Amino acid sequence: MKYVKMNPREHVLARPGMYIGSTEIDKVHSWILDDSKTSMVKKEVEYIPGLFKIFDEILVNVLDHMVRLKQQNEESDKKIKQVKEVKVNISPTSISIFNDGEGIDVCKHDTYKVYVPELIFGNMLTSTNYDDNEERVIGGQNGIGAKACNIYSKAFTIETVDSKRKLLYKQTFTENMSVIGEPIIEKYTKYPYTKITFEPDFNRFGVKELSDDMMNLYSKRVFDMNAVSISKLKVYLNEQLLENSTIDKYIDMYIGVKSDHPRVLDTTSERWQIGASYSDDGFQQVSFVNGISTIRGGKHVDYITNQITKKLCEMISKKKKVTVKPQHVKDYLFVFVNSTIINPTFDSQSKETLTTPISKFGSKFDVDDKFVDKLYKTGIVDKAISMSTMNEDKNSKKTDGKKRTTLRGIPKLDDANWAGTAKSKECVLILTEGDSAKTMAISGLSEVGRNKYGVFPLRGKVMNVKDTNVKKINENEEIKSIKKIMGLESNKTYSDISELRYGKIMIMTDSDVDGSHIKGLLFNLFHSMWPSLIKQDDFITSMLTPIVKATQGKKIVSFYNLTDYEKWKEETNHGKGWEVKYYKGLGTSTNKEAKEYFRNMKYVSYEYDEEKTNESIDKAFNKKRADDRKSWIGNYNRDSILDSNDKTVEYSEFINKELIHFSVYNLERSIPSLCDGLKKSLRKIMYCCFKRKLHKEIKVAQLAGYVSEHGAYHHGEVSLQEAIVGLAQDFVGSNNINLLSPNGQFGTRIQGGKDSASSRYIHTELNTPIVYKLFHPEDMPILNYFNEDGMKIEPEYYLPILPMILINGSTGIGTGFSTNIPCYNPLDIIKNIKLLLMDDHTSTNELPSLTPWYRGHSGKIEDGISYGVYKRKDKTKIEVTELPVGIWTEDFKAHLEDYIDKHPKVLKDYESHYTESTVHFVLIFNSSDIVDSMLSKVGDKKGTRFENDFKMMNSRPLNTSNMHLYNPKGHIQKYSDPNEILVDFYRARLDMYYKRKDHIMDSLQHEMKYMSAKIKFILGVINEEIKVMNVKKPVIEEYLTENEYPQQNDSYDYLIKMPLYNLTFEKKEELIKELESKQEMLDTITNKDPRIMWYEDIQDFETVYNK
Repeated sequence: MKYVKMNPREHVLARPGMYIGSTEIDKVHSWILDDSKTSMVKKEVEYIPGLFKIFDEILVNVLDHMVRLKQQNEESDKKIKQVKEVKVNISPTSISIFNDGEGIDVCKHDTYKVYVPELIFGNMLTSTNYDDNEERVIGGQNGIGAKACNIYSKAFTIETVDSKRKLLYKQTFTENMSVIGEPIIEKYTKYPYTKITFEPDFNRFGVKELSDDMMNLYSKRVFDMNAVSISKLKVYLNEQLLENSTIDKYIDMYIGVKSDHPRVLDTTSERWQIGASYSDDGFQQVSFVNGISTIRGGKHVDYITNQITKKLCEMISKKKKVTVKPQHVKDYLFVFVNSTIINPTFDSQSKETLTTPISKFGSKFDVDDKFVDKLYKTGIVDKAISMSTMNEDKNSKKTDGKKRTTLRGIPKLDDANWAGTAKSKECVLILTEGDSAKTMAISGLSEVGRNKYGVFPLRGKVMNVKDTNVKKINENEEIKSIKKIMGLESNKTYSDISELRYGKIMIMTDSDVDGSHIKGLLFNLFHSMWPSLIKQDDFITSMLTPIVKATQGKKIVSFYNLTDYEKWKEETNHGKGWEVKYYKGLGTSTNKEAKEYFRNMKYVSYEYDEEKTNESIDKAFNKKRADDRKSWIGNYNRDSILDSNDKTVEYSEFINKELIHFSVYNLERSIPSLCDGLKKSLRKIMYCCFKRKLHKEIKVAQLAGYVSEHGAYHHGEVSLQEAIVGLAQDFVGSNNINLLSPNGQFGTRIQGGKDSASSRYIHTELNTPIVYKLFHPEDMPILNYFNEDGMKIEPEYYLPILPMILINGSTGIGTGFSTNIPCYNPLDIIKNIKLLLMDDHTSTNELPSLTPWYRGHSGKIEDGISYGVYKRKDKTKIEVTELPVGIWTEDFKAHLEDYIDKHPKVLKDYESHYTESTVHFVLIFNSSDIVDSMLSKVGDKKGTRFENDFKMMNSRPLNTSNMHLYNPKGHIQKYSDPNEILVDFYRARLDMYYKRKDHIMDSLQHEMKYMSAKIKFILGVINEEIKVMNVKKPVIEEYLTENEYPQQNDSYDYLIKMPLYNLTFEKKEELIKELESKQEMLDTITNKDPRIMWYEDIQDFETVYNK
């Protein structure tokens, strides 16, 4: 066995890979200074990693020295001479690196009894960098660097000036540091400097001298130093002053000037300077850590790159409506990162890759939205989208269909017998709205056979593929099935439909607005993906089925739209004598009717017009054309419909005369009315609750069923149940006044209401008495109620005594429009209404401004921002007792967890003490200095750092820039101020008080007319002026007519059939007193100003509300 003991110098020579990297020639594709010394080029170069590293270590020493001198200068009262000039001279056989500024102490070390310069450069394992608890922002790490250069040099000379002692020190080491020359020490009074000159031992690297590539690599590092040093330097290379002294100019050397190659820079941070541009050669990076060139990148590059790609993907998704993978963005990205990292760690002594975890960087850098927005405009986006689209096009081919006779694996498809055969051109694929419609179609096919007709049920609405990314389209099961069934191939232009499994599509939907929407979405699908097919007349058709049938004996009249039916009603005395049946869904039809539909098939074919079709379909479905849809809907005419007798219709006509009715109805479902603050479904719920006099609790699921039956609600019961729950919720941030009572778990602020129990387990009822103080019973008879399916349903709108839209707010998104209305304090609203009641000429500007308000919320709201409540509990703790409106407790807790993961050196831990109704957290930070920082302002930003970092500010729910409402005339209007809403409400509500007054007067007069007639009749019988005993009824009626008694419902039965008891003295007196009472009521209401009526209603409300 052989044991060898080496000293440290011998070990460095024996094992270069551990200290400087390989000493063998290697080939690498790298950035290098070109021969003109004006730009960087990327090419394959031959270099020796170890030989490069010994030069780089000396260069990094200069940068480290600059950092130390700067720190000493900041910590000392005396001015320390800083580095202002660096000179690097490179020849094929030797290198010298000079820097001015304070040199090394020229004195003997107290412990080791050698001069400090010799200790530093001529003794292994000596360094100032061994204290791992000290936060260092320099490149040196292990105390090896400069010594390794000395050991791998034939000659290594150090010159340094100690300005304090006024001494110049010069010493030469030879033979790989094995021979240490005596130092020469002289008096020196000029400006201090340090200079290292060394001649590499080329024999140990297998070469005779530095190659041109090696010298250009060395030169590149000098240019690096010029660009990334912490202060402005004069840097000389081979006696030539380098001019490119900024990071911007430095980037020019890689990608050219800005005008040719745009880039984005952010140099505002002391520890992070970043730049980015697009790359035509895959992902590229140039990066530095504390002056070290990390040619393979590392954690710092990942940290910046991941932020950029994530935000760019989000921006592309938002602006382009395209989903792009971060890798596709990265593939076209060129990033420049100059970072200062505390105590950096690397993958090896060659320091090519940073391995320090992000949590230990010692600083944070957030790539801001402005940076990303500028980068978005450089051209990188189109390249990334192109790459993403190319990949997705490949995926699209995987879902393509083929013309084949047998097709398996598509659930619920009933294929035509001739599909995919030589007769496929004759085949028709019937696409139905759901399973029940498919069953009806199957029943009807018994009349026409199954050879030509196939049936496939759609599961709801087809995806709007306009501006939808290809990935989502490829993953959509509905579209994949249609492609397979029809034999469609992506991006293929069809000149002959015989290439397909079916030659035609027939759409079979309900005859309502949602059915129209499904048709439009299918038109849009083919227009976007297979425009060559939609251009062929008759390729797409739709079957027409009645929405209403009127029957009189054997006579049957069918109506295919409600407008035609309404006109018919007007012409036939409201259909008197006819039996009317509504067909709201295809499932309403019987098997007999289904067979009749197919026996006498009534369908419409659609025709293509190049200009009109393209424009109308794009207008209806392009998400970017919301403003055009607003104008389109603004010109809506309810009576403009398709003629059901037309056998062919242009696609543009369908859009403008049929689909538009869906768009308007969709708005009515999504945008509330100014008058009652309710959307259509909520109004149906309230109508049914009032109709049922819901004063005893029932299950939410039961109420949903009742609304579906009695309110003509034709959509999903789940959404209806959710709407009922929403009306009853009363946690902070929901309703200021809940109209229904939450009897059970209706959700809390913990999850923003999403934690409500199943509708089968929770109960509700009208929130009495306050709901009747708002929705006054005396208003109910004078509302304008709709009629549907021959049944009275909800009114056009209610008019509560206060604007509920301001009290409870609302959000919604519909066709072309969206809305966001904050909540306000009912008492503030009442004050402004009272001002208007005193002087209704008061303008909006004269009313006190309204500030958003949420019942139970203890945080302040100002300038459109809601704030949480917090305070410093002790040196390292902050206590949070309220969150901003719209920030739910669990979301805040999740944010704390995420913050601890990302910033463990900032936030140490937290304590939770919250309940279902209160917020209470204690945040524990790592030091009092951090808490001090948290409680301070952040530059020009609003709020403290704590408010910004911990979601203690939120403006989204309080935004008043998008307040769209249906105004009292039924038109959508944008309001800019809550008082503007209030004034419009005031006018509508006051008008309603006049109507209420008139109605009450009319009702009283009506009642008094018949009451007077009853009294007159009773007195006539008592006084024997009217004979009723044993007198024929016609005789009595003739007498009443002659004496001008009023009839009731064309009859005198209300008099003749009065109970005998009414002829008693007591009843007579009672009726007289009741008549007098009615007269008093009439006199009172006649003399009462409607404003007083409103004022009294408000007082009644306040009495209940303030309890």
